[in-house]
Amino acid sequence: DVVVERQKYCFLYPMKVDFDKMGWNQWIIGPQSFSAGICIGSCPYPLGQTYHPTNHAVVQSIWYNLNPNNDIIGPVCCSPHEFKTLRMLYYNNERVVALKSYDNMIIKSCGCK
Repeated sequence: DVVVERQKYCFLYPMKVDFDKMGWNQWIIGPQSFSAGICIGSCPYPLGQTYHPTNHAVVQSIWYNLNPNNDIIGPVCCSPHEFKTLRMLYYNNERVVALKSYDNMIIKSCGCK
């Protein structure tokens, strides 16, 4: 396992997906596993461009910090910003080997949205 010192603010943490442990190894030929990643941590105030905030996130962050005890508007969340494609070799429903690219399967970077 990869040991990563936990950061306070939004960052990409390695998360390995193992198809064998999921019970999908009967139909997935490869890859056997892949690093999907997960976004964790809080979003700082004020939001800097390092966190790839949307305009909406900037406004939400300001509003939340001006009204932290409101019941409706929450803090901005750390979430995927960019993704990569995962190519998989698998058996389709007819048990024929197929190769397919799945978009948005691997997190490339995280941001505050």
